[in-house]
Amino acid sequence: MLAVLCASFFMTLLDTTIVTIAIPEMAAALDASLDDILWFANAYMLVFAALLLLSGRLGDRFGAQRTFTAGLAVFTVASAVCGFVDTPGQMIAARAVQGLGAAVMMPQTLALISAVFPAERRGAAFGVWSAVAGLATVAGPRCLACR
Repeated sequence: MLAVLCASFFMTLLDTTIVTIAIPEMAAALDASLDDILWFANAYMLVFAALLLLSGRLGDRFGAQRTFTAGLAVFTVASAVCGFVDTPGQMIAARAVQGLGAAVMMPQTLALISAVFPAERRGAAFGVWSAVAGLATVAGPRCLACR
């Protein structure tokens, strides 16, 4: 369970930075303007940040597991759509939907860790979750070397 939660958490944070690495290829493939390029990153982050608190409350209301699963489905479908878009507008819309999925999914990771792990193991689980946050934050920019 912790591996699934951490992998999804990793992807939500990675998506905030990794798009900056792909911008030259995305701009060329989609014939995007500078404004479009800025919105490729900002659409995700704006929707993600704006809906994070509301999504946490949705998890309280409808259950963390159900809400997490819905967010994961939205995030996964939107990620796939990003790979098939033809125009900058479609990419911006797909990135916004990705941000929605991430916002719904991310707060549920903490709630599920709290619910699943007994008190004596919860600290270690939160430690792993926190380490994943650090890795995801630096992994996007580090992928430049992967190109």
